[in-house]
Amino acid sequence: MDDDADGSESTKREREDALRQLAARQQGLMSRKQVSAIGIKPDAIAYRLKSGAWQLAYPNVYRMAGTAPTWEGDLLAAQLWGGPGTVISHESAGALFGLDGVPQGVVAITSRRSVAPEGITLHRSGNLRRWEHGLLHPFNVTGIVRTLFDLGSVLAPAQLAVAFEDALRRDDERFELLRRRLDQSGLRGRPAVQALAQLVHSRDPGAAVAGSAPEVFLERLIVSAGLPPPVRQFEVKIGGKTYRIDFSYPSIKLAIEFDGFTWHWGRKKWRYDLARSNQLMLLGWRVLHVTWDDLVNHPDKVVAQIREALGM
Repeated sequence: MDDDADGSESTKREREDALRQLAARQQGLMSRKQVSAIGIKPDAIAYRLKSGAWQLAYPNVYRMAGTAPTWEGDLLAAQLWGGPGTVISHESAGALFGLDGVPQGVVAITSRRSVAPEGITLHRSGNLRRWEHGLLHPFNVTGIVRTLFDLGSVLAPAQLAVAFEDALRRDDERFELLRRRLDQSGLRGRPAVQALAQLVHSRDPGAAVAGSAPEVFLERLIVSAGLPPPVRQFEVKIGGKTYRIDFSYPSIKLAIEFDGFTWHWGRKKWRYDLARSNQLMLLGWRVLHVTWDDLVNHPDKVVAQIREALGM
């Protein structure tokens, strides 16, 4: 049998049109429940799979032939597999929002299901509240605040710190939301929350937000080495203009700048940063420059230079 035996030709055409429209809305993906609701019978589903017209993405989730697999498509397929109440969460939610430090590629969901097929990281939660997730079409995804809590259980501390600062850069009210959420009794003592709680409780509410992911790594390196915490984004007025220094010790006029063509958004910004450094030095500031290569491959040298500049 190559398709449904019953029904008129016009009915079959209506079903095919409905299938195409469904696939178009869902990146070529369809669940068994959805195609059954359209009127496609089990033997017709089996035939389409056998003939290669459809491919099995996950159990009871199908991908139309010719649809290139993508990470976003895999996320949607996982959501369809999970069924009602399934939410894209953890690394997948962080990557959908584009948070710094969160790798793309993980397919992670929070669902009522108990066992997941290969390729899906399944989380179960008894305290995911309705207002903590919403539609980021076509995904049902945890909001950024809830995502940060979930990331505390799956990311390394440095990666979490980068995502945390990125979230604060996007909304200056988010820090207070995180503090209030941490104070709720249902979260106290949960191991997965401790990493985020440490970031929130150790942070000066009035401190400027780090300007980029490498700046977060640089600050963590300085503090972990036992050096005094620097001031973030300190403002200096030069010739009627206000310049911001990545990190500084203003009392001794020591500036620490991260240099990176990619991280500073292009050649124009890179040249601007060099000109700013020259102006600072003319005002008596000492400027230390740190590159991504320094951070990754020579962290001890970075620490030694800052320690020497501080006279420690």
